[in-house]
Amino acid sequence: VCSSDLYRKLLGPVAAELRGKDTLVLAPDGPLWNLPFQALVGPDGTHLLERQAIFYTPSLTFLREVHRRSAAPGLKQLLAVGNPGDAALPGASREVQALAQLYGPTGTLALMGKEALKETWVREAPDYRVLHLATHGVLNADNPMYSWLLLAPKPGGKSDTIEAREIVNLNLRADVAVLSACDTGRGGVEAGEGLAGMSWAFLAAGTATTVVSQWQVDSAGATELMLAFHRNLKPLLD
Repeated sequence: VCSSDLYRKLLGPVAAELRGKDTLVLAPDGPLWNLPFQALVGPDGTHLLERQAIFYTPSLTFLREVHRRSAAPGLKQLLAVGNPGDAALPGASREVQALAQLYGPTGTLALMGKEALKETWVREAPDYRVLHLATHGVLNADNPMYSWLLLAPKPGGKSDTIEAREIVNLNLRADVAVLSACDTGRGGVEAGEGLAGMSWAFLAAGTATTVVSQWQVDSAGATELMLAFHRNLKPLLD
């Protein structure tokens, strides 16, 4: 089945309702969570993402609750983690350095290498509007809430991680969490709850929006994409 066939079967029946709309909110079910709707090709030969902004929500109930939340006052701007410990992601270091310059020194904290400790991130994360993690992400397909992001090792210790099940217990107030890591948009489907995993954990912890990847990502390409994303995001936060 090609992308145009999927478009016709899934969105063709509501084509009239979608006409003229610039934003599309999707609450998939079951295996449809693994389908990148944004890549579907419409009758005019363009991808869905070229015509409408797309975002996903675990459920309509969740979406309603998020819209009820008021913006948290007094938060600092950007907490960014890049190439923690021995992650061997030099592009991630450049990514975070560039973001620190973009957002400026006031209200920005960049944690790289050995400074990107789990305890530091957990302590600081609730006080920032934008959370950015450029690191390794690993999906636990058997138990998605044990999926993890790599952080720096404690002095004298092995590399540390933070798991989705730990994130869900934090009190985050961020407008957006950008998970610049592999497989952060994947997980296990839970009836009525969406796709349980890393992205769901950030949302459940209080983050309004997450930006994630459904695939393995190229480090250099991801860096360029993330910098372009933040250059467009920052004016919206000012």
